[in-house]
Amino acid sequence: MNKLALFAGITLLSITGSVSAASIGSWIGSDRSWNNNGAFLSANELLTNQGHTVDVDRAISGNMHNYDVFLMGEPRSIPNPSEISELSNWISEGGILLLMGDSNYATDYNPLVDRPWKDNLNIISASLGLSLRWGETVDTAGPFQGGNFATEGKFNIVGEPLYTTPGAKVTGGTVLSENYLNFEALGLGTVFGFADRSDHIFFTDTINTPNSILLLNIANGPVSNVPLPPALWLFISGLLPIFLKRKAAISLT
Repeated sequence: MNKLALFAGITLLSITGSVSAASIGSWIGSDRSWNNNGAFLSANELLTNQGHTVDVDRAISGNMHNYDVFLMGEPRSIPNPSEISELSNWISEGGILLLMGDSNYATDYNPLVDRPWKDNLNIISASLGLSLRWGETVDTAGPFQGGNFATEGKFNIVGEPLYTTPGAKVTGGTVLSENYLNFEALGLGTVFGFADRSDHIFFTDTINTPNSILLLNIANGPVSNVPLPPALWLFISGLLPIFLKRKAAISLT
């Protein structure tokens, strides 16, 4: 094989097939964050063990350009219009947003006093122009579906179970795990809606559960979003005719 073509092929694979470390943040307005006790600390350790960086309790305003992935878990409030606009622009440019609910056992609570996060999630989603919504309590989830890097990324977990505790049923968007996890595209980015905050549903510090693999796939992001520099495309496209001509010449001798 022509050495230049081989070099071009290896270069192409190394760039388009690689997964870079992600910078992950969480909103200061979240009731749950990457530094909470319990399994969220394990999730933090899982991500950092894989080379990602995790920041906690960060504001939206002026900060979104620092992050590839951002968590809003059980939001205590609603971002102001300026923050919603910044969040929307960040997602549209390729950002990955995680919106997480929580267990919802009571039937007689006042959602505006006791558990405002569900209404807040619905308002945040609607403000972003999304169809994701959180509703009644559910305690079962369907197996992971395909069609998204979260389940078909570096690790394929299609058909695997999502380990769950009761949460607020997620509707809208596209189903990844029935009742429990949906996603929706916004421009070049993706928003994931979780029924539960997922800190106590088997996020561990090692890659040994579907939940942990799901989290890593999300952090790794869609490999196809890694652009090939235009100059390299020109370089490779210039090499291809040379390679084909030499191959044809060899076949005639």
